[in-house]
Parts: sequence; structure tokens; C-alpha cells
Amino acid sequence: MSEENQIKLNTEKESTLKSSSAISQWIQYFVIAFCFVTFWLFTVLQVSPLTKYLSLGAAVFSIGLYGVLSSKSILKTLICMEILFNAANINLIAFAKYTDLTMVRGQVFSLFVMAIAAAEAALGLALVIALYRSKHTASLSKITELKG
Repeated sequence: MSEENQIKLNTEKESTLKSSSAISQWIQYFVIAFCFVTFWLFTVLQVSPLTKYLSLGAAVFSIGLYGVLSSKSILKTLICMEILFNAANINLIAFAKYTDLTMVRGQVFSLFVMAIAAAEAALGLALVIALYRSKHTASLSKITELKG
């Protein structure tokens, strides 16, 4: 590879890193603002308990989303995806508690979500181990091709 191509690649990588860090910073500001608004809803306003549960689920979801979008490690991404699943479970259980008490649809659906999350975690960990063995890294930015 010639020096000009190497310089172009380095310049492109630097611009990508700058734009991704700016996006990550905006996501971080959004998560902080959202958690502040959720805390304000809990303490200041007189809202229903369902609204509190849904606000908590939304705050946990936004934290998980920030982790998925900003992490460069595969393991951190998988952990944040589990946080997203837990936020969905909080909302499902809250709706099940405050809607129809004779039906247990929310709890049953939440159990299915947990089973799928456990299977996803096992499969994701197997993929991480396979990628680490072949590429000798667990960083998402260094894995550029799927060929072994």
C-alpha cells in the first residue's frame, strides 16, 4: 500500500472517530436529561404508579441504548442489550399489574423474553469467543470483515 493510500485511510479513520465521539456525547447528554426528567416525575409531580414504572423502564431503556450505541467492545454491547430486555420486562410487568388482574399475559410474555434473552446471551458469548479466537480482539472497531 502506498503512503498516499495510508494517509487517506488514517484521515478517514480520524474523521470517523471524531463524528462517533460527537454522536456519543449527544447520546450521553440525552440520557442524563432523560434520567433527570424521570427523577423529577418521581419526586415533584403527583403521578400514577403506572407512570412511575413506565418512566423507570424508559430510563433503563435509554441507559441500555446509550451503552449499545457507544460501546466499542462486543461484551459491553451484549450486556447493554440485556439491559434493554430488562427495561422491556419492567414495562410488561407494570402493564400486567395495572390492567386486567385476572389475565397474566404480561408475566408470561416476560418469561418468554427472559428465556430468549438467556439464549441470546449464550449464543452471543459463543460468537464472542469464536471471534476472539480467530481475530485475537474483542473490539468492534477492529473487526472489519467476517471472513475467517
